[in-house]
Amino acid sequence: MFIRILLAVAVIGCLGVTIAKANGVNCLPRVVLEERLMSIGETQQGAGVRDEKAVIEVWACETTTTWTILLSFVGGMSCIVSFGHGWSSAAIPAGEAL
Repeated sequence: MFIRILLAVAVIGCLGVTIAKANGVNCLPRVVLEERLMSIGETQQGAGVRDEKAVIEVWACETTTTWTILLSFVGGMSCIVSFGHGWSSAAIPAGEAL
């Protein structure tokens, strides 16, 4: 978790890229976020269309179990919606408590 926090600080604070704030969420050009996520071993696990202007992307790393959810817009910007650890590609069986 500490590594994820450091990564978020590095991505958001140290890249010298202007950060857009959208409802308190940190946003950067998608290519910048993609490079940062790949540098820690995360790959895109899936995506879904939110509407005609945006998609939700799930990035994760099976080795480190980190995950990140991006909201990516048509104009090339992406926002980090959430991130964490404990990622598993295995489904939680129906009816099983979390």
